[in-house]
Amino acid sequence: MPSEKILLQLQNMLLKAVLLGHALPGSSNPVRFPDLLFIKRQSVIFLLDKNLSGPILIEELSRPIHVLSEAALFQESLKSGDVTFLQFQSPEDSGDEVTLTLDARIATQDIHQQTLGLSTISVTFFQGADGWRLKEEPLYSAS
Repeated sequence: MPSEKILLQLQNMLLKAVLLGHALPGSSNPVRFPDLLFIKRQSVIFLLDKNLSGPILIEELSRPIHVLSEAALFQESLKSGDVTFLQFQSPEDSGDEVTLTLDARIATQDIHQQTLGLSTISVTFFQGADGWRLKEEPLYSAS
Protein backbone atom coordinates (compact mmCIF):
# COMPACT_ATOMS: atom_id res chain seq x y z
CA MET A 1 0.00 0.00 0.00
CA PRO A 2 1.37 3.47 -0.83
CA SER A 3 2.14 5.80 2.04
CA GLU A 4 -0.57 7.95 3.62
CA LYS A 5 1.07 10.94 1.93
CA ILE A 6 0.67 9.35 -1.53
CA LEU A 7 -2.92 8.28 -0.77
CA LEU A 8 -3.73 11.82 0.34
CA GLN A 9 -2.20 13.22 -2.86
CA LEU A 10 -4.32 10.84 -4.97
CA GLN A 11 -7.47 11.60 -2.96
CA ASN A 12 -6.88 15.34 -3.44
CA MET A 13 -6.37 14.81 -7.19
CA LEU A 14 -9.60 12.82 -7.54
CA LEU A 15 -11.68 15.16 -5.40
CA LYS A 16 -10.39 18.22 -7.26
CA ALA A 17 -11.17 16.62 -10.64
CA VAL A 18 -14.69 15.70 -9.50
CA LEU A 19 -15.54 19.07 -7.97
CA LEU A 20 -13.96 21.25 -10.66
CA GLY A 21 -14.56 19.05 -13.70
CA HIS A 22 -10.85 18.72 -14.49
CA ALA A 23 -9.15 15.87 -16.28
CA LEU A 24 -7.01 13.53 -14.21
CA PRO A 25 -3.37 12.90 -15.16
CA GLY A 26 -3.28 10.35 -17.97
CA SER A 27 -6.63 11.41 -19.43
CA SER A 28 -7.66 14.22 -21.73
CA ASN A 29 -11.32 13.94 -20.71
CA PRO A 30 -12.64 16.08 -17.87
CA VAL A 31 -14.37 14.22 -15.04
CA ARG A 32 -18.16 14.49 -15.34
CA PHE A 33 -19.52 13.27 -12.02
CA PRO A 34 -23.21 12.50 -12.60
CA ASP A 35 -24.61 13.84 -9.31
CA LEU A 36 -22.33 16.82 -8.88
CA LEU A 37 -25.32 19.18 -8.87
CA PHE A 38 -26.60 17.53 -5.69
CA ILE A 39 -23.25 18.14 -4.03
CA LYS A 40 -22.96 21.74 -5.21
CA ARG A 41 -26.50 22.79 -4.32
CA GLN A 42 -25.37 23.17 -0.71
CA SER A 43 -23.31 26.13 0.49
CA VAL A 44 -20.75 23.69 1.92
CA ILE A 45 -19.30 20.51 0.46
CA PHE A 46 -19.50 17.76 3.06
CA LEU A 47 -16.85 15.04 3.05
CA LEU A 48 -16.98 12.10 5.45
CA ASP A 49 -13.70 11.56 7.31
CA LYS A 50 -13.91 7.77 6.95
CA ASN A 51 -11.04 6.43 4.77
CA LEU A 52 -9.61 9.93 4.37
CA SER A 53 -5.81 9.97 4.52
CA GLY A 54 -5.42 13.53 5.79
CA PRO A 55 -6.52 17.14 5.22
CA ILE A 56 -8.03 18.03 1.86
CA LEU A 57 -6.96 21.30 0.26
CA ILE A 58 -8.53 22.55 -2.97
CA GLU A 59 -7.96 26.29 -3.23
CA GLU A 60 -9.93 26.81 -6.45
CA LEU A 61 -13.29 25.91 -4.91
CA SER A 62 -15.88 28.63 -4.45
CA ARG A 63 -17.22 26.98 -1.28
CA PRO A 64 -15.61 25.35 1.74
CA ILE A 65 -15.16 21.63 2.28
CA HIS A 66 -16.23 20.45 5.71
CA VAL A 67 -14.78 17.13 6.77
CA LEU A 68 -17.15 15.44 9.20
CA SER A 69 -17.39 12.28 11.23
CA GLU A 70 -20.40 10.07 10.61
CA ALA A 71 -21.96 11.23 13.89
CA ALA A 72 -21.48 14.91 12.99
CA LEU A 73 -22.93 14.29 9.54
CA PHE A 74 -26.09 12.81 11.01
CA GLN A 75 -26.36 15.73 13.45
CA GLU A 76 -26.11 18.07 10.44
CA SER A 77 -28.91 16.17 8.67
CA LEU A 78 -31.13 16.39 11.78
CA LYS A 79 -30.53 20.14 11.91
CA SER A 80 -30.65 20.97 8.19
CA GLY A 81 -32.63 18.20 6.50
CA ASP A 82 -31.21 15.94 3.83
CA VAL A 83 -27.44 16.42 3.46
CA THR A 84 -25.56 15.31 0.37
CA PHE A 85 -21.98 14.27 1.05
CA LEU A 86 -18.95 12.60 -0.48
CA GLN A 87 -17.18 9.58 0.96
CA PHE A 88 -14.07 7.69 -0.07
CA GLN A 89 -14.22 3.92 0.09
CA SER A 90 -11.17 2.03 1.36
CA PRO A 91 -8.36 2.27 -1.22
CA GLU A 92 -7.47 -0.91 -3.06
CA ASP A 93 -3.83 -1.67 -3.67
CA SER A 94 -2.57 -4.23 -6.16
CA GLY A 95 1.17 -3.73 -6.12
CA ASP A 96 2.02 -0.76 -8.31
CA GLU A 97 -1.60 0.35 -8.75
CA VAL A 98 -4.07 2.07 -6.42
CA THR A 99 -7.82 2.19 -6.98
CA LEU A 100 -9.82 4.96 -5.33
CA THR A 101 -13.59 5.05 -5.21
CA LEU A 102 -15.56 8.16 -4.27
CA ASP A 103 -19.28 7.97 -3.50
CA ALA A 104 -21.91 10.69 -3.38
CA ARG A 105 -24.57 9.86 -0.79
CA ILE A 106 -27.47 11.48 1.06
CA ALA A 107 -27.93 11.45 4.83
CA THR A 108 -31.60 11.96 5.67
CA GLN A 109 -33.27 13.27 8.80
CA ASP A 110 -34.49 9.75 9.57
CA ILE A 111 -31.91 8.35 11.99
CA HIS A 112 -33.18 4.82 11.32
CA GLN A 113 -32.54 5.00 7.58
CA GLN A 114 -29.22 4.12 5.97
CA THR A 115 -27.63 6.78 3.81
CA LEU A 116 -28.90 6.78 0.24
CA GLY A 117 -26.51 6.19 -2.62
CA LEU A 118 -26.14 8.50 -5.60
CA SER A 119 -23.16 8.29 -7.99
CA THR A 120 -19.80 6.60 -7.66
CA ILE A 121 -16.55 7.19 -9.49
CA SER A 122 -13.75 4.64 -9.41
CA VAL A 123 -10.27 5.32 -10.76
CA THR A 124 -7.09 3.27 -10.89
CA PHE A 125 -3.76 5.08 -10.70
CA PHE A 126 -0.31 3.73 -11.47
CA GLN A 127 3.02 5.40 -10.91
CA GLY A 128 4.61 6.29 -14.24
CA ALA A 129 7.91 7.99 -14.95
CA ASP A 130 6.23 11.39 -14.59
CA GLY A 131 4.14 10.65 -11.48
CA TRP A 132 0.79 9.06 -10.72
CA ARG A 133 -1.51 8.67 -13.74
CA LEU A 134 -4.75 6.95 -14.65
CA LYS A 135 -4.47 3.39 -15.85
CA GLU A 136 -7.78 3.73 -17.73
CA GLU A 137 -10.70 6.11 -17.91
CA PRO A 138 -12.81 6.47 -14.74
CA LEU A 139 -15.70 4.10 -14.13
CA TYR A 140 -18.99 5.64 -13.10
CA SER A 141 -21.98 3.94 -11.52
CA ALA A 142 -25.22 4.90 -9.81
CA SER A 143 -26.83 3.36 -6.76
